[in-house]
Amino acid sequence: MEAPLVQSIVSVEAIGVSDGVAECLCETREIINMPAQLLQQALEEDGLLMPDIEMATTTGPINLQVLSKGSDVSVIKL
Repeated sequence: MEAPLVQSIVSVEAIGVSDGVAECLCETREIINMPAQLLQQALEEDGLLMPDIEMATTTGPINLQVLSKGSDVSVIKL
């Protein structure tokens, strides 16, 4: 059976990037992995132009709307 499409809002406290994958540490201490390129696009669409997406949480947590199917994140919005 295929995993359902799930929409959630997560509060991200820290971001680390390795091999094109953004590892996001949430307030709940859960780690969500997502394509770094998708996260970069979401930040840019929200007007946050930064060369290093790991700096997105330097002034505090950011809230992300995440659309995922199982562990695969397909859409990210701020």
